Amino acid sequence: MILVKDFKRFEYDLLLGPYRAAVLLFVSFLDVLITANDEKLRDPEGYEAITQLHHQMDDDQSGSIDRFESTDFLKEDMQLGGLDRAQRERAFHHNHDELITVDDLWEAWFASEERSWTTADMVNWLENTVRLPQYSSVFIEMEIDGRALSRMAVANSTYLSSDLGIKNSVHKQKLRLKALDVVLFGFSGSNSSLFKDIALSVLVIVLVTVLLVLKIQRTRSHTQMEQLTAKLSQLKSMQSHFEDVQQKLFFFYSTFKINLKMTLRSSFTFTICAKHEKFEAFVSAAVGLKSNKIVFLLI
Repeated sequence: MILVKDFKRFEYDLLLGPYRAAVLLFVSFLDVLITANDEKLRDPEGYEAITQLHHQMDDDQSGSIDRFESTDFLKEDMQLGGLDRAQRERAFHHNHDELITVDDLWEAWFASEERSWTTADMVNWLENTVRLPQYSSVFIEMEIDGRALSRMAVANSTYLSSDLGIKNSVHKQKLRLKALDVVLFGFSGSNSSLFKDIALSVLVIVLVTVLLVLKIQRTRSHTQMEQLTAKLSQLKSMQSHFEDVQQKLFFFYSTFKINLKMTLRSSFTFTICAKHEKFEAFVSAAVGLKSNKIVFLLI
């Protein structure tokens, strides 16, 4: 049971000016209590929508939604996984309630803050969370409040197309899934958006840092490559110079060796010839002396 808060929902219907404050002050003193069962009679369309949602999630039609069925619904119908699915499963089962009946689902929706959203809250949700601002005028004109969310969440419902006049199938599906998320698990758009913004900011910072490190590393590698190329060119130049010197030394050594051989050969020949001439002169002298002796003896 909750205090009557429905008058806040009709805040935009009350008289403007000083009468609004007076009316709200009067309402705040009312001590009328309305139960979830009473609300079934006041909002039969909303209760019927909750019943249909429960029927869609209750695969075995046992009258209760267990954790396996809720997990399967999150995975298959809402395409959620990981941390998002775990958080919504805890919110749906209130961390400890293993079986959810139609009345449990209705009482949870009846007591939720989202059901008490005003038309302004709905327009804000439509524009900033659903991202379909083109239908804001429809919501304002028809004074759509939080009670309509359960009707929007029902699959194959004619409420979106017939009552709200939304014909685009993609827009209807998007609006239905967003409304379904709010009805079953509560609104977490602000926290989720903040978390996503923080995660995106961190991701951008990490990406920029990685790019800077890669750029620095690339510049450093390019510089090192240029230095290595210069050293390699220098080594090749030194190798070429060394080979030229080596060839010159080899040529000089070969020439020197040939000249030395020729010099030694010429010197040896000259020595032999000189000795031969001396020997011939000696022989001639000896022969001449012997002849003189013979003549002398004959005389």
